Amino acid sequence: MPLMNLVAAEWDTAKKLVAEGLRLKKYDRQGEPNFKFRRKDYSALQHSFLFINGILVGVQPHAYLGKGGYGKVKFCQTETGEPLAVKIGPATISDHLDEAIDNEKKVLTTLGYLFGFMSINRNWTQDKTLNRLIGNKFYILQTFHPGATLFDVIPSIQFNLPLLQVIALKALLNIKSLHDHGIIHGDIKSRNFIYNNSSSNITIVAVDFGLAKFLGASDEIIVDIVVGTNGFLAPEISQRTISGELTISQDGLCHYSKASDVYALGFMLKKELKLDFPWLNNMLAINPRKRLSLECAITKLQNEETIMRLPYSPPVIPGIAEPTVEAAEKKTSDVTKITVAMDKTRSSVITKSPVTSITPLYRSHTMVPAIKEPMPNVPIKGIDLKA
Repeated sequence: MPLMNLVAAEWDTAKKLVAEGLRLKKYDRQGEPNFKFRRKDYSALQHSFLFINGILVGVQPHAYLGKGGYGKVKFCQTETGEPLAVKIGPATISDHLDEAIDNEKKVLTTLGYLFGFMSINRNWTQDKTLNRLIGNKFYILQTFHPGATLFDVIPSIQFNLPLLQVIALKALLNIKSLHDHGIIHGDIKSRNFIYNNSSSNITIVAVDFGLAKFLGASDEIIVDIVVGTNGFLAPEISQRTISGELTISQDGLCHYSKASDVYALGFMLKKELKLDFPWLNNMLAINPRKRLSLECAITKLQNEETIMRLPYSPPVIPGIAEPTVEAAEKKTSDVTKITVAMDKTRSSVITKSPVTSITPLYRSHTMVPAIKEPMPNVPIKGIDLKA
């Protein structure tokens, strides 16, 4: 995503509006000094601006980075050119939505991705279609992950088996890092992974934690209502029996666990990445207790023989490795880099300390950033990455 052309006059106007808002104490719903300035309300602005947790950002008009059931994500940037993302959604009167927002904030905090949150009042109206009151909006300011969704990249790499195998491995490792911190993603699919191959590195990082859940220290499952994407839902969530029949429980609740994420990963690898390793069927077992563990799946994928022996050459997907993005990445190190050193039987993760010019909320929490390393460091049988 190229940086926006925000002129100094716009920033000056936005900063004056912030100063005026602070003076008049026009705070958000939670009584915090957070503001939104819409471009259509001010003739001097060509972009909308947000002031959240002391950070002023200009927001990309019109285009969205992604859309989901709980909101839309837009690109934004600071005056110094640091890229961020903001999720915008309806703050309606709904206990389940409030819980989903709280869970997403908690996950982003744990990952070190959260920069701020704002909920503002608007005129309430009755939506007859949805049969609910709408009007309030929430804004979650968070880390921007450059790249394209894996869903958009797959058509360009569908015949490159070594690359597909590397992508699958990194997706498994990324979800394992979430599980290690008690986080169940809850909506795994190719649309919710960001692929980036700038600087001859590949990064695969999971995004969209609107359906994520936290396991307690002694919990193995979480009981909740059925939410997710059809096809990727594990049988214990969709209540699908061996015969294929749906048997939703009387209270409409189901069981979420790490195993339900494993099922979704297996479905993504088999149906979307088109990998056909026999052990993938074990990731799709009906009984979650008989399902292949994520650790075992990682080991099997590391040791899998490929049918191709080709030099590694990741394709450049348009819009991913743009010079403007690389320049922006040099200005910020919000995402901690992780070097993964793997051999055929085990993997070790070494985390480098982050250096940030903008400090996300609660930086003291343990961080689980994207997994990123030069490709020659990934030993996979049957692939000569140095050829």
